[in-house]
Amino acid sequence: VGDGDEVTLRTYSIRSLDAARGRVSVDFAMHGDGGAHDGPASAFARVARPGDRISIAGPGGVKSLDPTADWYLVAGDMTALPAIGAKLAERAAFGTPLAGHLVVEVLEAADADCLEVPDGMALHTVVNPDPAERTDALVDAVAALPWREGRPFVWCAAEHTRMRGLRDYVRRVRGVGLEDRYVSSYWMLGRTEEGHKAEKRRDSESDGAAGGG
Repeated sequence: VGDGDEVTLRTYSIRSLDAARGRVSVDFAMHGDGGAHDGPASAFARVARPGDRISIAGPGGVKSLDPTADWYLVAGDMTALPAIGAKLAERAAFGTPLAGHLVVEVLEAADADCLEVPDGMALHTVVNPDPAERTDALVDAVAALPWREGRPFVWCAAEHTRMRGLRDYVRRVRGVGLEDRYVSSYWMLGRTEEGHKAEKRRDSESDGAAGGG
């Protein structure tokens, strides 16, 4: 989104790619009503029409679900739903069974209906209509799950505070090492994307891990 030489960038996960037809699918969360709560991306999506043009750069780094893991813990809020759907579909394409837990924090239960949950993955829906006030709902739900036997692979993406709670739980409580986890923040309450990225870099350096989609 830009005006003249000024360009505003926003980062999104690709939900699906149709290279033959030249189509990229991206899901937008339509928060705000055209007023002060609208950011550049949702404001654009609200008025976008067929034929409008945007610039695209990428893709960035990608962390897939390790196909050699014994089971999976996949967790995220609504901003992670497109990435979760893509990761599960990618892993399911291996043709071997999946097992584990899928935990999603959504504003209402129907928001999780977009996910195709593979057999063997148990879906746990955390309904949180006020995510700015109740920031521990996703972490609490993950911590309440039974921990399975075998080597897990953990993939989590959410708001920054939730990300830190999830990372601390799987790293410190469950002892999951860097090679067996991907935990990333996709946004941060009260910050623009530019401010969030700066905080994310500092946080990744302290954890010894780099982020990616």
